Amino acid sequence: MSIDDIRDVDFWFDPSCPWTWITSRWLVSVAQCRSLSITWHPYSLLFANEGADISQEYRDHLAHGSVWSRLCAGVYEQYPDLLGQCYTRIGQMIHGSEQPAQVAQVVAAIAEVTGDAQVGQRALDGGYDEVLRQQTQAGRALVGTDVGVPIIGFGDRGIFGPVLSPAPTGQQALRLWDAVVNATMIDGFYELKRTRTVPPIFAVPEGQSPQP
Repeated sequence: MSIDDIRDVDFWFDPSCPWTWITSRWLVSVAQCRSLSITWHPYSLLFANEGADISQEYRDHLAHGSVWSRLCAGVYEQYPDLLGQCYTRIGQMIHGSEQPAQVAQVVAAIAEVTGDAQVGQRALDGGYDEVLRQQTQAGRALVGTDVGVPIIGFGDRGIFGPVLSPAPTGQQALRLWDAVVNATMIDGFYELKRTRTVPPIFAVPEGQSPQP
């Protein structure tokens, strides 16, 4: 498989993760330029860390943010083709607003996108938790259990990352995509990393805000 062969891309996300949100906006911009089709998959950092040796403070943080993953799992199960649009709305409310997102507002946004006023409440009641577990396991099966999200998959290949702040745009975004794909195609390639020196930066130049 070469870069030119790639048309279908899978993306696993936990909506509560700001780094994943930034990567998703980069991927959407690349998809628009390269005519890629993205299949969106909900992921739960809470479920992924069950039994892990993490602090109670971090576990409580994951539990607090798990509501967003549950909502996305409901959309994935009932309206998979609309999950990208819902994630965009949810991400803008969680990460792109100065005011904290309210559950009722997000449920209303999902109802507006899907036309289903009940899917959000069923998700909040845990009705799609098994779907969320299955999707979390699918992402981990592709890249391993010692990473989180974002996860990008194409064919039988997958990679955690890239972790970005802010998301590159234009030709820089495309060069990064080519580099990520080429690296992932190498069987022995596992990791590149350097220390983060900036917090999540969500802003992109005006007129370049990508939508799925």
